[in-house]
Amino acid sequence: MIDFIVNSLCSMQLVGIPKNHRVTVALDEESYNALLKINEPVVLLKSHFTKKAVNNKNIHDFYSIIKVKPTILHQFLLWDVEPIVVDADTVFLENPFQIFNDEADFEVQCDSKEYYQIPYNTIPVPWQVNLGFFKVRPTEAVMKFMPIWLLFSF
Repeated sequence: MIDFIVNSLCSMQLVGIPKNHRVTVALDEESYNALLKINEPVVLLKSHFTKKAVNNKNIHDFYSIIKVKPTILHQFLLWDVEPIVVDADTVFLENPFQIFNDEADFEVQCDSKEYYQIPYNTIPVPWQVNLGFFKVRPTEAVMKFMPIWLLFSF
């Protein structure tokens, strides 16, 4: 995971995202210390996770890590921050501040090269969203939705 996040942070620097516009939430001491060593903004959310949870080596822990994201997101929203949430394996080729339209409370990047509307009566839906890259606004509707998301995340 350390290599993933360092690659992501380097790409953020290359596309012009300043350090004061990003923070990494580390779930293990090893990642936390590695990012401190290179002077990156990082906070440690103490957990039982280790690097063995990466790449589906321990699928239960992998899914548990994914469930931590809504909790972290909720805290930023409570601080009235409009976060762009990205997975550690995200590499930027352009500044994401220009990618989002800022026309919705919750904007999710799709894993498809094509734009799709929700298809009528098609199961399974022929596309997937990528919850590894999204932007959320702390609007009234989102703040009402967050407890529901948190409830179903655990």
